[in-house]
Amino acid sequence: HTPQTAGETNFISWWTVPGLAYRLEFNSQRPDSASYTNIWNGVAPGTEIEIDVEDWVSDPMGFFRVIAEP
Repeated sequence: HTPQTAGETNFISWWTVPGLAYRLEFNSQRPDSASYTNIWNGVAPGTEIEIDVEDWVSDPMGFFRVIAEP
């Protein structure tokens, strides 16, 4: 999914496998840069998850990636 704005809130959402652990990372540089920062991790409670990225990133202009963890 694409980061979206709802009023003053910036969030990102993606489809998930319930019970699988995920990590959300952010990089304000280029998408191929190695300098991603972990901004959220947790277990998916359902088939979609939505994270308010403003809790961790003051300027959400950049690149996000989601990694499913074993």
